[in-house]
Amino acid sequence: MNAMYVNENLRTTQLLDKRYDSKGHLSRHGKKVFSQTDEDGIIAEIFSRIGIKARNFIEFGVEDGRECNSLWLLMQGWKGMWIEASPKHCKSIQNSHQIYLRTDQLVLRNEFVLRDNIDAMIGNYLKQSNGADLDLLSIDIDSNDYWVWQAIDVVKPRVVMIEYNAHWPPPANITIPY
Repeated sequence: MNAMYVNENLRTTQLLDKRYDSKGHLSRHGKKVFSQTDEDGIIAEIFSRIGIKARNFIEFGVEDGRECNSLWLLMQGWKGMWIEASPKHCKSIQNSHQIYLRTDQLVLRNEFVLRDNIDAMIGNYLKQSNGADLDLLSIDIDSNDYWVWQAIDVVKPRVVMIEYNAHWPPPANITIPY
């Protein structure tokens, strides 16, 4: 069975649940363009509610840049920085996204993100961007997401997307050691 059909069927069923009955619930606006699941639509809805200031993002953990939370924004004229640890994925990004890299609409850093280096990376990018506000920060580094998020002091993004394990729903409060 087609995964897109299963996901859409699941989403439709989920929206019938009383918890999602409110017309303002963000799940109703989910849409996948280039994100892993419904983040593209949810991001668009959030910014339609709060407005956009700088059209500036930072995302780390983008893999090859073809399925991430900020690609759709990049294609709509936003500027930003991607940080990816894998040299192989960065090489792929350099080939597939060269138009954005050449025009400095996208900055690519091939670095391993740690809680000890993330503030400096973000600070350097913001200096290059003349201190622009950060509308979106997206974190998906598969394990230390929470600890890296806690270490960021140099910026207060308007919206933060951070990966979590949905198998542990609220009120569970579980964090792996750094």
